[in-house]
Amino acid sequence: MGLTNNILINIFIFNVIVFPNDTFNIKILSLLALLVINFPSILNARQKHERVIVFFGLILTSLAILWSIVLTKQFSNVRFGYPGYILLLYFTIKKYKINFTDAFIFYLKLFALFISIMALADILRVVDMYDNDVLMWFADTSNAMIGKGEELPIKIMIFMKTSPLFFVGLFFCLQKKQWFSCLLFSFVIVLSGTRANILMLLLSLLVYFCILFPYKKVIPLIHGVLLLFAVLILFDGRVINFFTDMFQRKASSDAVRDGHLQSIFDLWKAKPSALIFGSGYSARFFSYGVMEATSNIELSYWNLLRQVGLILFIPMMAMYLYPIYISFKSRKNAFAVCGYLFYLVIAYTNPFLYSSTGVILLLYMYVLSFNNEKTGGKR
Repeated sequence: MGLTNNILINIFIFNVIVFPNDTFNIKILSLLALLVINFPSILNARQKHERVIVFFGLILTSLAILWSIVLTKQFSNVRFGYPGYILLLYFTIKKYKINFTDAFIFYLKLFALFISIMALADILRVVDMYDNDVLMWFADTSNAMIGKGEELPIKIMIFMKTSPLFFVGLFFCLQKKQWFSCLLFSFVIVLSGTRANILMLLLSLLVYFCILFPYKKVIPLIHGVLLLFAVLILFDGRVINFFTDMFQRKASSDAVRDGHLQSIFDLWKAKPSALIFGSGYSARFFSYGVMEATSNIELSYWNLLRQVGLILFIPMMAMYLYPIYISFKSRKNAFAVCGYLFYLVIAYTNPFLYSSTGVILLLYMYVLSFNNEKTGGKR
């Protein structure tokens, strides 16, 4: 049984990272198999943190789904609401001593390497990205977005929909001093071409050098980096132009998000009870951002609040904050917490919060917090 669970866990991790749109339904089927096989272990939760995981992963998730079905009378809410059940894999990981964190980072590295090879094939003019059947398949199945443009940092964009997870891999490799992997993750983050990812990458490096860098030479190193950056700005206007263009290009998408948010406020103004009790996962609302009815928008936190209401939204936010609290309390996993926080920030303007991508990262944090695995410690 241990081997079966190990194989299923690896299949699940791989599919969450590589195929977030669950093109082959392997992600949800492997999760279902794991939960059915290991359900007795879930019911045998004894320790305090195990009961907390059962509450978040089983009780809260089930309540949100059932309440959404009551509100909308649509069973499709199961598909929207199931990611919370991913947390219950903690019990399988613990019982069979599965090295979840190593597997998670391994598949992130493998995926980053794959994206880099695809990009280099275009950059070196081996295969144009639009003629690359593999890349086009990812785009056609909505697992990625690809494109070209002079305004992009390296002229091409390969945005995989799990790209914010690369921040977790980046901080893991910074802590382990795996410099090649750090460059690999940095490259694919820049390659994603998004304003949020690129700005968070710069901030990540700043956090590392100012807070997590383990040597006393950090101050002169920072001064050197800042001096180099100042020289680039003074003598190469393209640096300024790049950031200016980046914000100008995003003006239209910001207007769409503003329209989404205004529509949510108008919804609550017309029906105040929806703020308290929610509208349901599958409930659609008319958004000024796209001028049509929609159920899924990029403002993850606001959309989740719209769907589940304050009564369920507050404990769901506690679910995301709990591993941060535990890590600060125990003073461990500093690097992992940084990567996790950057993911949560990026999720504000992207639909990455309550999804298989977001919850597998949450599981990663719970495993680190309670399963005696570390990716960072005391300074």
